[in-house]
Amino acid sequence: MHRIFLLIAALPVCAGLIGLSPVDGQTPVPTEETRILTFDVFPSNGFAEIGALGGSVEGLRGASCTGDWPLAGARVVPLAVMTTLDPSSIRVRVVSCLVNINCAIDAPTSFWESPVVAAKVAQLRQQARK
Repeated sequence: MHRIFLLIAALPVCAGLIGLSPVDGQTPVPTEETRILTFDVFPSNGFAEIGALGGSVEGLRGASCTGDWPLAGARVVPLAVMTTLDPSSIRVRVVSCLVNINCAIDAPTSFWESPVVAAKVAQLRQQARK
C-alpha cells in the first residue's frame, strides 16, 4: 500500500522534471559559472584579502582556494589554504608568507560578463604572471 502511494506521489514530480528539459533542440543557458583564477597573495599574520572581485554582496556565490606551484621568484607552495567568502571580499588563511594560489570562484554568468569584472580579472591575471 505504501509503495503505491509513493509511486503516485512521485509521478507529478517526474512529470515536472521532464517539462524542464530543452524544447525543440534549444540549449539551456547557464546561469552560473565557475572560473579558476590565480592570485599572488601576501598574507599578514597568515591572512590575506582578495577584494578585487568583491564578495557575496557583489554576487559571488562561492570561492575555494588552494596552493599553486610558483613559476618563478621566491614564492612557495603553501602548506594549507582556507577560504572564506565575506560580504566584501574573499579571505584566505595561508601557512606561508608569499604564495600563489588558485581560486575556483562561483558567480552568476551576468557577473562575469560585466566589463568592470572582465577588466579586474585581466588585471589579476597580469599580476599573477609577474
